[in-house]
Amino acid sequence: MKKVDKTILAKFIVSLVIVIGMIWPIRRCIESLTFDAALTANQAHSAVSIHITALSPDGKYAVIPEYMIIRNLDGRIAKGQKTGVLPFYPIVAKTIPATWVSMEFDRFGRGGTQIYSHNFIPERFEIVVLSPDEGLVGSKIVSVIPDKPFVVKSVRITMHKSAFKKQIGTHFLKKETGYTTVEEYKTFNAKTNIGFVYSAPGGESHFVFEKGSIAYIQSKFRISPDETHFGRWLDDGAVATPSKEELKALNARNGEKCAIIATVRYAYKREKTVIYTSTGTFTNYREAVYPLQILDATKDSTHYHIPPMPETITGNKLFVGHLSGEMTIILLGGVPVYYTPAATLNFSASYGGKGIPSKVSVTLMLQKRYAQRVAIRTKVIKSNPKEILTAFDGKTNWGVIYFKWTSH
Repeated sequence: MKKVDKTILAKFIVSLVIVIGMIWPIRRCIESLTFDAALTANQAHSAVSIHITALSPDGKYAVIPEYMIIRNLDGRIAKGQKTGVLPFYPIVAKTIPATWVSMEFDRFGRGGTQIYSHNFIPERFEIVVLSPDEGLVGSKIVSVIPDKPFVVKSVRITMHKSAFKKQIGTHFLKKETGYTTVEEYKTFNAKTNIGFVYSAPGGESHFVFEKGSIAYIQSKFRISPDETHFGRWLDDGAVATPSKEELKALNARNGEKCAIIATVRYAYKREKTVIYTSTGTFTNYREAVYPLQILDATKDSTHYHIPPMPETITGNKLFVGHLSGEMTIILLGGVPVYYTPAATLNFSASYGGKGIPSKVSVTLMLQKRYAQRVAIRTKVIKSNPKEILTAFDGKTNWGVIYFKWTSH
């Protein structure tokens, strides 16, 4: 009898697994179709899950941070957190005991988030991890383009050594875990290199950057136990930076090469974090600089260093044509690697609440990476019956596009 019961139970479990296995992809398919249908009505949503791994200062092993702060870079809070115990700004919360945490946010309403027919406003999250007892702080800005019903991001955050100011005796009176306050926040514009456009003799190339197209520009942060002893600037991740308008007249022809120089709006923020632990009250300051939006752009062939084209064709290649008027459009992709300075920012900040401005300077880099319909449109403007105009990427996954005439 017991044997029969076990057999029936085993069959039931197998059947249940099969049914679930059938239902899950069907559910995903239905939700994807629903997403596409809602997209036409500007009402689609995206569920986002972020998996976070904190690493030791040498990057060799995972560590468990004691506290984490997470908030939207634009000041908007993602709602409907389903897993984890990490409330949003301005609350500082203790992490769950794991080397990574998974957070699933309520789907972002796309009415007002989808800004153009093909492009979406990226959601940018600022994640700060802290272990005050060990003197460790880590930070990373994570960009999510909500163009799918389900978006999963894996983030690795390296912890850095930082002194915390510690006080004894008052922490037992506090009911909350801690708090974060913004000491200073400002925005400013700066000229920024967002890419290059190359051409070949007898050819013409246009850098196509639509309203809502994205370049990836570096952000940086630095930390201090007070407002006067900040360390060096550290990488805070490349930020998806969308264009407010379509960028026009960005072309090169007949062997010309140009840098694309944009006016980019940046933000500077300095904040104070206070954490109450069983051993005392810890205080740490953090300041960050990050891009917000591309406002406009022009081409420049004289004032910026433009890397030369490779002498030989390497990487992916595509034939454009050899007769005048033949053309093609190549979408830019790229790789998440910094390769050229984007901008050196010079601005002032007022430390210590005294209103005395101090000069701050920081250099940010540009990645060979683009998203949302950034392209090079190229055409032959002078026929060459003996050779064909060839586009190639120099092993950048179409992050940069070069041109040469080659034999058939």
